[in-house]
Formats: sequence, C-alpha cells, structure tokens
Amino acid sequence: MSTVTISVLNNTPSQERAEYLRGLYTKWVKHPGGHWKGPATATVPDDLLDDVGEAMDFMGSIVDDYHEDVRPGYGTLVSDGYWAHGF
Repeated sequence: MSTVTISVLNNTPSQERAEYLRGLYTKWVKHPGGHWKGPATATVPDDLLDDVGEAMDFMGSIVDDYHEDVRPGYGTLVSDGYWAHGF
C-alpha cells in the first residue's frame, strides 16, 4: 500500500481579517450603477491599494483594472462587477 498526501489550500481569511476587508469595502468602494453587484470603483491612497483590492476580490467585485488618479499618491481600482464575473 502506498501513501498519498493531499494538500488543501484554504484562502479563507480569519474572522478578524474578513471584518477588516468588509470595512474597507464599505468605506472605499462605490457602485456607479447603484447596485452592489454591478460595476465598482475605488479611488484610494497608494498605501491602501493592495488591501482594498483584496477587499474587492473578497466581496466578489474582482479587480479588472487599475489606473493612477489625477491626485498624486492615489490610484483607482475598477471592477466590471459581481455579475460580470459570473457570481
């Protein structure tokens, strides 16, 4: 008999991290069409880009694009929306 090792990756954040991500999403993400499942944008300070991008992905607004904002030190994350990604 041989031994097989199975590795299961778990990318689920801790409860504390999930609450942090939800808070970032609520604070920074806007839905121009008025529905949370539609397109989304977030213009944030550069030091928050990674965390807000993670928050958007976590909430289903998968980040599709990024561009620098006209204000120095800010960037804009763009998502086609929850529906556009088949959720």
